[in-house]
Amino acid sequence: MVFKNSMMSNDELSANKMKLPVAFLDNSALGWDAKGLFAFILANYPTGLGITVQKLIEASPDGRDKVYKLLKKLEKHGYIQRQWIRATDGLLEGIEYFIYPHGRVVSENNAVDARLR
Repeated sequence: MVFKNSMMSNDELSANKMKLPVAFLDNSALGWDAKGLFAFILANYPTGLGITVQKLIEASPDGRDKVYKLLKKLEKHGYIQRQWIRATDGLLEGIEYFIYPHGRVVSENNAVDARLR
């Protein structure tokens, strides 16, 4: 089976190409839904700037709970990291996510090994 893009010319396809790390697509621990969300994140927010969970929820047809579930799965497998942001008084101010396009090695107890896979 061959897939062809009938909506764009070859020139348009070449002009719209971007380099997307694809190693995560080979990770059998991730389902198509998690791979799709991560591809969406990488394609739309390559620098990570401007992305919010709310924007992902608004873009998703699956709703808030599914987006949070997929983010947890991506975190579990080392593709994103959630970091709590605390104010000077120690109260929770927000959450910041870091994107790791090639993943990180995460041990069973959630300790992260900084080596890239």
